[in-house]
Amino acid sequence: MRGEIFIVTAALLWSTIGIAGALSYSCGGDVMQLPALRALFGFLIGLPVVKLRFLDKRYVIMGFLFTGPLFISYQISAAVLGVGTAAFLLYTAPVIVSLVSVPVLKEKISLKRGISIIMALTGVFLLEDPSKINIIGIIPALSYSGIIVYSRKLVSAGADPMDVGIAPLLWAALEGALVSGFSMTRITFCSVIASIYLGAFTALLPYVLYSKGLKTIEASRASIISTLEPLFATL
Repeated sequence: MRGEIFIVTAALLWSTIGIAGALSYSCGGDVMQLPALRALFGFLIGLPVVKLRFLDKRYVIMGFLFTGPLFISYQISAAVLGVGTAAFLLYTAPVIVSLVSVPVLKEKISLKRGISIIMALTGVFLLEDPSKINIIGIIPALSYSGIIVYSRKLVSAGADPMDVGIAPLLWAALEGALVSGFSMTRITFCSVIASIYLGAFTALLPYVLYSKGLKTIEASRASIISTLEPLFATL
């Protein structure tokens, strides 16, 4: 039950991304800067914990291939499609995770789990118009799925959940800065405060909690539980 609590808490924290992002935009923040700043502040806050372990190639791979693309693509998706639609489309991930986890993690899709996936997706589609599904909203789902599967693989192999949750953020920040062109012209005090919140409470803390949850919960099950985020986001 403890693992489930970690996953639910992470989903609750992630549901506040839209509010903090909107605050940043309203006071002059740039949509392309926010992913880099979110990851950077999350990493800096967690640096005393991970120390130099962020140099591990596993975390470099995770940051560049999954965490960075998720932060960047989700922010674009939220700006183009709206926060609600972006959050709902992100949670098509359980299907992707369930399919990938079979060959990669040797997990099995039971009838009960299959029904749970269908019910979770049905709930998502009842809350959002399925016609809005497009590649802009699916890229974050693919990236998010990669994070879940890779994190589960790492913690199952003995990696510290703290490292798994924090270390990739540096590389995600670097990728975000490369995409935004290292532009700092639209950074304001208000947007920095929003970015610090995003770094601490929608990057560092939830990814550590999620990684801790994945130590005891299969990837496909965790992805189903985290579909609570769209519900939290509408509250």
